[in-house]
Amino acid sequence: MTEDIVLNLMKQRGVPLTRENYLHIAYMGDVPEEIGGEIEASIPWEIKHAEDIALMAQMGARWEPNDECED
Repeated sequence: MTEDIVLNLMKQRGVPLTRENYLHIAYMGDVPEEIGGEIEASIPWEIKHAEDIALMAQMGARWEPNDECED
């Protein structure tokens, strides 16, 4: 498992773990208009799981993804 500098920075600074925040930091505010498969694949699974949990919470469901499941 490689270390993701952007993810570590977000955790250290308490930045909410969202795709939008991750891409904004990773691209220093100059996020590409079109997010292709390669960019999407580079987003850490922790970001994806955090968004899944937040979405389910908004829907009123309590759900936590399996940590062993990596896309």
